[in-house]
Amino acid sequence: MTQSIKKTLKVLNKIYPLVFSAILIYFLASKLKEYNFIEQILKIRWWIVAVVLIMFGAIKLSNTFRYASLYKIKEKKKLFLVLSFCNSFLSLLPFRLGEVSYVKSFKDYFNISHWLVAKKLVLLRFFDLIVVYLLFFISSFYIGSTVKGDVVGCVSLLIFGGLLVGLLIFFIVFILKKNNLFTKNKYYQSLANLVEKTRKELFRVDKKAITILFFYSLLYWFLRIFSGFLVLNFLGLELDFFLVAFVSLLLLLIGLFPIKTFADFGIFEGGWTYFLVLIGFNYQEVLPTIINFHILSLLPAVFYGLIGWMILKTINFKNS
Repeated sequence: MTQSIKKTLKVLNKIYPLVFSAILIYFLASKLKEYNFIEQILKIRWWIVAVVLIMFGAIKLSNTFRYASLYKIKEKKKLFLVLSFCNSFLSLLPFRLGEVSYVKSFKDYFNISHWLVAKKLVLLRFFDLIVVYLLFFISSFYIGSTVKGDVVGCVSLLIFGGLLVGLLIFFIVFILKKNNLFTKNKYYQSLANLVEKTRKELFRVDKKAITILFFYSLLYWFLRIFSGFLVLNFLGLELDFFLVAFVSLLLLLIGLFPIKTFADFGIFEGGWTYFLVLIGFNYQEVLPTIINFHILSLLPAVFYGLIGWMILKTINFKNS
């Protein structure tokens, strides 16, 4: 009986992200008048798809160089294919479960131990966190001071304040790390251990490598946001770069919460539409565009991932 329940829970755990996504999309689309999904997709011009694929290639190339610099990998062509394949999992699976594919693939194709891959991946995500924090900090302040709209202005300023307070608390807590109030707290200990591991890894890497890694991380995130900015403008939404950065990074933050959907369907559309309606866009007009934007965001990840997987399987790259 217990075994049967476990199997049922496993099946439900795999299915419900799809069901949850479908329900969210249904409720969003049900408010649209005479919405035709196929018709809306066919409205996307071929050259926009071409630009998206080229931009995604540039993003993956910048990511290839930063992984190569961190893991000292010389086979950049193979690394590009592996990262494309792993990224497709990361884009589609909830809770960032696709991170596991990096650990396995780097062992299979570059013979790097699981432990070393995971350790350096923590360092890479640390640089991602720094860059994202910086961009979120700047964009939230900019939106709060320039965008007309009481709710959006308040939310962005609250986030800006929260980021500032969070930074101050981080420094205060670790300055007072010998205080028993903090050292006996299990959440503090978990965070402290993670920071200590990252710190040790940082000291193992020379300053030049750290500077290069930060530069590549900054380039990578800028290209990601700029690509979204271009596509939204190509689709007819004339948005400010910092607004695109703010909403994109906010949805990235929401993606860390236990809201399990497949490829962020429903959450992505709802988040973007909510903010755009708040600043004056029409719901009926903006939601179809956001759905197309989401599809255009996923298309290159799936395309490059499939091509990468086919080439890796066709040519025996493992541990070469």
